[in-house]
Amino acid sequence: MTAPRLRSSRLDRRERRCEGPRPAFAREIRFAGRPSLTSPVQRLARSTPAHVAFAALAMGGWALFANRAHGMDEAIRPALAQGLMSGLITLLLKRALEAMSGLFQGRLAYSWPPTITATVILVTLVVVHELIGTPEVGRTIAVPWTVSTLYALVYSAALARLKAKAP
Repeated sequence: MTAPRLRSSRLDRRERRCEGPRPAFAREIRFAGRPSLTSPVQRLARSTPAHVAFAALAMGGWALFANRAHGMDEAIRPALAQGLMSGLITLLLKRALEAMSGLFQGRLAYSWPPTITATVILVTLVVVHELIGTPEVGRTIAVPWTVSTLYALVYSAALARLKAKAP
């Protein structure tokens, strides 16, 4: 007589799909005597929609703050535009850097992908804010551009290091 077959849980199926080493940012918490679980904070940290929403709210809020001296009527348009652009930038930047990392070797892999993305983002932000008549273009784009450029530098360096270590 065979033993009854137990249905596997979602966690069991997930663990079988995720074989192999996990990246450092995705380490799991282990509880004594229980299967490993991912904390809600870790799931949120890996959530693309959460990243996009946070960027849109944070950078849209920054644009509202940067243009506050011109009244709410003048500040709301740049805030909405910046929020939308920041969400899109967040969504596309990581993928663009990953795609470009395969195009460059050695030291160029550290410098060219962030340089290219920073230039494209800066031109896009300036053009859009000029077109919509943002009163404080420089103040409005300073924080979003700086944050995206720093992210691009750090992430490109991480990708280049991984590629250099790969056999």
